[in-house]
Amino acid sequence: MAIDQHSLALLQVRAGRPREARAVLAGIVDYLASSGNTAVLFNSLELAVTIAAGLGAARQAARLIGAAEALRRESGMQISEQEAAMLEELLRPARVSAPLEPEAWDAELSAGLAFG
Repeated sequence: MAIDQHSLALLQVRAGRPREARAVLAGIVDYLASSGNTAVLFNSLELAVTIAAGLGAARQAARLIGAAEALRRESGMQISEQEAAMLEELLRPARVSAPLEPEAWDAELSAGLAFG
């Protein structure tokens, strides 16, 4: 059921409804944290990134994507090309129209990377 909810949240993001996606993802956070499924946890963190971007929270999105990258590096679990392309597609609006200068985005990304 949590995977279905995760998929529903992703569909909400892709449909331009980040608030609805946030509510769906928030409903399964406890399960995700306790499941022991690292892949789903990483994918959920990356989903949270796209939700933050969709809500206009570019600073948080940049920091979260950095943290997700750091966690993936530490675990040795690489993001698939398909997932990376989708993530980039969903983050592009935040990077282009964000109130952050590219240097500020990079600084937040670096702060997230340091999380690992």
